[in-house]
Amino acid sequence: MEKEIVIFGTGSYANSKFGSLRHAKIKYCVDNDSSKWGGEFNGYPIKSPQELCSEPDDLLILICSTYYPAISRQLEGFGFKKNVHFMHVRDYVNNDEHFYKDDRKKVLLYGNCQLPFLTQYLRSSELFNQTYVVYEKAFINDFSPDYWSDKLLSEIDLFIYQKVSPSYLGEQMSTDYILKCLSPKCETLSIPNSYFQGYFPQHISKRSPYGRFPYGDRNIIEAIYDSKFSEGELQNLVRMLGNNDYYSSEELEKNTESSLEELARRESGLDVTISDYLKDNYKDKYLFYTVNHPTYWVIREVAIRILRLLDSYNTNINSLVIDSLNDLVVPIYPSVIKQLGLSFIDQSHKYPFHISTDGLSYTFEEYMLDYARSYLKWGFNN
Repeated sequence: MEKEIVIFGTGSYANSKFGSLRHAKIKYCVDNDSSKWGGEFNGYPIKSPQELCSEPDDLLILICSTYYPAISRQLEGFGFKKNVHFMHVRDYVNNDEHFYKDDRKKVLLYGNCQLPFLTQYLRSSELFNQTYVVYEKAFINDFSPDYWSDKLLSEIDLFIYQKVSPSYLGEQMSTDYILKCLSPKCETLSIPNSYFQGYFPQHISKRSPYGRFPYGDRNIIEAIYDSKFSEGELQNLVRMLGNNDYYSSEELEKNTESSLEELARRESGLDVTISDYLKDNYKDKYLFYTVNHPTYWVIREVAIRILRLLDSYNTNINSLVIDSLNDLVVPIYPSVIKQLGLSFIDQSHKYPFHISTDGLSYTFEEYMLDYARSYLKWGFNN
């Protein structure tokens, strides 16, 4: 009898895996974020992980999160056993035998969280599917150094990848290492790590320690210099940041130009580039939710350019919308909207909070005030 399944995790990573679980007997989902409890994820109710403790032993829990080690320890604390009661979703959906037996050309995609959605776009092309079969994994966090078997690497006919440095997850996870191990018959296509700071001049790599705000805001961090910052001072700060003239057109144009030039520099030598598309469309199309989370416009355009290189392009992809990175959205400053003349958004736009399924959205000032409060509480001394 097929086991019932509970999905642990309801973020963008889990969303990227749901297509592979369409035949699974899913009962419900759980998430550690209490604000999600009572909501839904892909049509399934979201509950507290504590619900698992009252389930029968024959239930299977699939961890659909990049926080696998922590969740694994959490489940073991509940008394569950790895590979008996729970496993990583990649181990469940992986069907290597089917992949190896397929007589089509075998494709491996490798890179960041953009890649699972890029894969969906490629698979939407009938011409592509007639020629190629794609390996189930694409997101770098799905792999480990011991995953690169001689069999897998010798079978790959086409390797589509974003450059991954040895400094990120180690030498054996780097693309330089993988490229050396591929069969001589294997073709390669290098694609960009899509990145754009034009909408987000405030971005700073320092992260807030509060999970709902994973991207740092330079203006908040530099302004809150004292842990005794009052509520009134926070409100005044946020009102100032929301002023239509907070950023000048000159500094925003310089920031945008610098960002496009940096992406073009990073794209040097790649088979597929995207900086020209960003330059031509950033004012009229909502291209990025965060500096490194592109919207479907960008991911779809990268897919189109890949398909054209492979002679597998067909026009049905032009209207296809697969928008699955929109659970993490950083507000665009009102002055950026005004000074850059962004036509796809206005200053009354509301933004969803990260890690929230309450169905509510928030204005720029509401979002920023909550960010400032959380930074004062959690981030000032870190």
